[in-house]
Amino acid sequence: MGNSMTPAGRLASARMDAAIQAAIDGEPIYPDRTVFVGSDHAKLGDVMRRRALERAPVLIVYPDGEERLLLPG
Repeated sequence: MGNSMTPAGRLASARMDAAIQAAIDGEPIYPDRTVFVGSDHAKLGDVMRRRALERAPVLIVYPDGEERLLLPG
């Protein structure tokens, strides 16, 4: 089975790993319940819509490493 993760998805996963470690260290860098998603995810719109309904943050990570944190409200 090959790796089906997208380029931006790999970066989003790395950001999530860093966020978990920072939270363990007592220095959170993103709000609680943040979802990390690559901008090239096939269902990005669905993820954003679902999280908006849940009033939860989404971190969108782009293939060039740029990121956008979308906060509820």
